[in-house]
Amino acid sequence: MTISRFNEKIALASGDFSLRRCGSFACYRLWIYLCFWSTLVFDQAALEAASPVPSVFSLSTLCLALTLLAGGVFPQMARFVLDRPPLRPIPPILGGLGTLLCSLALHQQASPLLIFPCAALTGLGSGFLLLDMGREFCKSSMRSVALETALGYLVASVAFIFLPLLSLTINQVIAALALPLGTAALGFKRIPDPSRPPVPSLAANLKDKGGFKGPMMLKAIAGIICFGGSAEVMRGLFVPANPALLTQDYAAFSLGTIFTLTVPIIILCLFAKSFRLETLYRFALLFSIFGYLLVPLTGAHSFSFSFITASNAAFSLLVWSTLALLASWRVASSSLRIIGLGWALVRCLSLLIGFTVVSIVVANINLSTQSLTIFSVALALVLVLTFLFVLTEKDFESWRVSFSPNANLDGNNNTSLEVRCNTIGHQYGLTTRECEVFYLLALGRNSQRISDELFIARGTTNTHMRNLYAKLGIHSQQELIDLVQDNLKKQQP
Repeated sequence: MTISRFNEKIALASGDFSLRRCGSFACYRLWIYLCFWSTLVFDQAALEAASPVPSVFSLSTLCLALTLLAGGVFPQMARFVLDRPPLRPIPPILGGLGTLLCSLALHQQASPLLIFPCAALTGLGSGFLLLDMGREFCKSSMRSVALETALGYLVASVAFIFLPLLSLTINQVIAALALPLGTAALGFKRIPDPSRPPVPSLAANLKDKGGFKGPMMLKAIAGIICFGGSAEVMRGLFVPANPALLTQDYAAFSLGTIFTLTVPIIILCLFAKSFRLETLYRFALLFSIFGYLLVPLTGAHSFSFSFITASNAAFSLLVWSTLALLASWRVASSSLRIIGLGWALVRCLSLLIGFTVVSIVVANINLSTQSLTIFSVALALVLVLTFLFVLTEKDFESWRVSFSPNANLDGNNNTSLEVRCNTIGHQYGLTTRECEVFYLLALGRNSQRISDELFIARGTTNTHMRNLYAKLGIHSQQELIDLVQDNLKKQQP
């Protein structure tokens, strides 16, 4: 079976699955594993000499968060780099160069003054890659995003098992060239088949409510602090409690843990009739709580540490799926803004909480298996309380009601939305391109997403919107959706 036929077969179950996006995410995750969790790769001398590695990781993550924040606040700037073929190689080159220099500096036991700028360069390059990859993810449904990221984690973990079999030089080349360039290359836009209509996102035909406000934002931030912060704290405390964690047996355990995490999600994505964010949220929390409660049974062992690391992957899966859903709900003006601000908020808050707590604990407590057990039980309790009182499933339901009052525009009518839009368009004398824009507006797309899907300039999209609004005698996207709904009611007996 060819890749294209395999891709189409999975798409029947997942909606709009893409092997290209899945491969791009797998390259990105494997690159992160190589950069920070193996010291390229399991070189014991480098591990013993790399005392600044946690600080390198923190600095790189901070630069990543700042890059995402800048991309979210100034999406035009990020788009200027990402949408121009001559400039697109710059982010992977910067990230790969930073990775290579950082690796060489660590193995040569160089001064942190040399290592830290290299780590910052890696964070800058990976930030742009994450923005580009996230923009592609935001064009697909939440179900497909969860499936693609789960498979990406699984592929990256399997590959990570075999990297220690290669020489250090080969691993450096892979980390500095193959993986960042592969992430960018697989993220290149491909012109869709014109014979196939755009696949609607999960929550189509929605009102633009203008974003989270008040209690909604506070609950989201509280959930990030509790979920993401606890994962960073546990991961940060494990390393000083057991410095010999980054070994080959950890990689083997991690594969089993990622397998345990991703397989249920993959099955759920492919076969569940209904796929909601609440389901993924519940699963991620239960998986993390299970990993935390393993510590009292196994101590500071690589087996429990692999579950702690995988709980961070569960959190990332949840974040990716949430951002894809927010994109379909149109709570921000562009996918770059959603990815940039969303991931920057997650990374900044999680890193801040983790770094602060770990610094205080390491400075004042002599970490032992007993103290680590106390922290793990306490953080498991934090997650339970988060699920019960802070960020509950009812909150997700209230967001859905608030943002998606027109969640099922088609109802039970057999006539497709696209056919109805074309019929209305011909009645009002719309051109073929105006009918395409009309259909995407009825799906709830904003002007930027329409421009991305039709591969036209945003100014051209706005011109088509003004023309079709004038021909239809309406003044807003909501009036357009109401027009389609009224047409549906007239067709019903």
